[in-house]
Amino acid sequence: MNHSSRNRVSGVGLAVTLAIVALVAPTIALAATVTVSAIPGQGWINSPDNTGGGSAEIVESPEADLGSDSVALTLTADTDAAGIARVIAAPLSDLTSGSWKTYVPGDSGLISAEPAALKFGMYRLGGTDGFTTMVVERVYNATVTANVWQTNTLDGDTNVWQTTDDAGFCTPAATCTFDEFKTKYPDALLLGLTVGIGTGVPAVTSYVDAVTFTADGATDTYDFELAAVPPPTDEGGGGSTVTVPPTDTSIPASVPSAIRGQEALVVLGLLLAVVIVATSWRPARRRG
Repeated sequence: MNHSSRNRVSGVGLAVTLAIVALVAPTIALAATVTVSAIPGQGWINSPDNTGGGSAEIVESPEADLGSDSVALTLTADTDAAGIARVIAAPLSDLTSGSWKTYVPGDSGLISAEPAALKFGMYRLGGTDGFTTMVVERVYNATVTANVWQTNTLDGDTNVWQTTDDAGFCTPAATCTFDEFKTKYPDALLLGLTVGIGTGVPAVTSYVDAVTFTADGATDTYDFELAAVPPPTDEGGGGSTVTVPPTDTSIPASVPSAIRGQEALVVLGLLLAVVIVATSWRPARRRG
């Protein structure tokens, strides 16, 4: 199978590496269900791969599911990309499963490419060798249906593909399972996760929510919900005042518990990644 949302899935390139280094802070949070009320917030940022005509923001969902809000990913042209990203610094072997929910309108003319994909940037050979992005898309695993929330899963049997051609292994034209990918690259080191839509998709707005992943036995779930606006208050009979909560622009560290106690190693590794990527990274060329 081959579809056109392929051109901009480099994942954690130089810009993303720089961004995820900025997300690392001294305290590593334990696994939890986290409500994200703004982007940036709770470790999530707008992906540095986003284009000028692509955007990602938390809005009211077209249909309620896990709460009433979700992340809207908007493309204004097929040259745009839109997504959100965060650091995941851990061995790929620690990542055992994940899930995310998608909602698409089906009006782009390319419905199979409308759902947000998970894109895990990593050095597949360990250390700083063999950069690639492992992509997980609904179209390779299940039917895409418009105007309904659909749950997508990542487990050992899920079909995935990678952006770098490693002698024809696990390409979009010949996918592999997640278990096969991990077996092929036992020393792979995860750097970050992008949830988004790549270029090649006509103008569309689709939605994503309930992003979950399990690493080293700890599960992190992210529910994207706008902060509630307090009701108007009457101050001394002089009329009412609506209090709008401040925008959450903080980026507290929140990474899987797989790296608890290894903060210094994470920072050192990511800083080294910046140096390596800055001197040697090149965009992966895609097979057609």
